Amino acid sequence: MDGTDRPVSVGELALVFADPATSERTFAVVADAAHLRIRMDDSNVAVETVTSASGLVSYWGYVQRGATLVVLTLDTLDPQEVSMTTFRALVTLGAEKLAASLI
Repeated sequence: MDGTDRPVSVGELALVFADPATSERTFAVVADAAHLRIRMDDSNVAVETVTSASGLVSYWGYVQRGATLVVLTLDTLDPQEVSMTTFRALVTLGAEKLAASLI
């Protein structure tokens, strides 16, 4: 924007459970407070945002398919730099990649 560096932290965690039922139950619990929950093909997808008192904005995305649950995070001090719409697009891409990898 104005040439100022703005720190952004991105994380990804893939959990593989013993069976799809455990993965689905875990998704239901962690995605309970999500702003958006959808079913995308054979995947459950949820996105939420948390803002701390210090101004840190954390975007959380969950993608569950079969026995796999992927958790995507993005933390920023400048939510104007990365919007929720942009993060939703990243989570959607993650869901598509997970689906392709499990075929």
